[in-house]
Amino acid sequence: MTKKSNVNLLFFRAWPDTIESRAPLLSALQKIDTSFLMVSQHRFPDAFTTFVSALESALKAGLNTSTEKRADFKTLLDAAHKMHPNFTSIDSSQTRLLRDTRNTFEHFGFSPKDDSQSARLLLEIGVQLLDDWLSQAFALPLLDRSEKNGCLDWETGKHLRYSMRFFAKQAKEHEANFTHSVYTLGHSIRWRCRHSYMSDWESELANDWSAQADLSHHKKEQLQRLWLDHWNFDCPVCGEYEAFVCKLGDLCEDLQLEDIVIKEGLCVNCDFTLSPALSWMAQDLCSDQFEDALRGLTNA
Repeated sequence: MTKKSNVNLLFFRAWPDTIESRAPLLSALQKIDTSFLMVSQHRFPDAFTTFVSALESALKAGLNTSTEKRADFKTLLDAAHKMHPNFTSIDSSQTRLLRDTRNTFEHFGFSPKDDSQSARLLLEIGVQLLDDWLSQAFALPLLDRSEKNGCLDWETGKHLRYSMRFFAKQAKEHEANFTHSVYTLGHSIRWRCRHSYMSDWESELANDWSAQADLSHHKKEQLQRLWLDHWNFDCPVCGEYEAFVCKLGDLCEDLQLEDIVIKEGLCVNCDFTLSPALSWMAQDLCSDQFEDALRGLTNA
């Protein structure tokens, strides 16, 4: 895999040398870019339908289907299974649900009540199916595997893996809101693309590191006064050193170490915010740093 200057992709670090001669593959990766941008704007049904469209383009490229020849999703998937019978563990009932939901959104529209279902299908079926197909047909998995590097850039791949992990946790819950699973992915993309949405003066201010440092320091002081019991961690999104201020549960003298938990958190640099309803996510994202802090208390 290599990069070429005349191929413009946002969230990929590598792609095949032959990508420009396999137009449907280039289209697939560009649609994945667009799908992730839609996630960052909380347009989850749009993200889902665009991702399924990316899957169709990837199937056409892997099957070497003529761009002039029209084939529906089922036909393409049947041909893929005929070429590579065991390329995925996703079964026919799941792919039918994926196809039917996409068609419903395309022909009849959607509403906010479809957000959670869109995020669920994207992660539960769409990502795995596309990852399996790209790996089989192009030796180009989306995410890193033991024997292969993924084609997504490191930051996007990291947060997509977070999303898959969060989804696995939420899938055990009753009536979970699966848009939470892609929360860090969306915020990471908004943070990385923030200058595209800024006016000139806002961009100039954002690039004034001294002013930003003063602002972050002021915000941290305010939070620390508000949250008397808190720990500071490196932000799991922007990576800023000790910028993620986490409120702890009320601490008392006889509290056991195992009872210390994160209640909520906010990054004073990128404004990544986890409310009390997402305390489980803060605990997960900061688990290594949290354990280090607990060991520090034990050794004190």
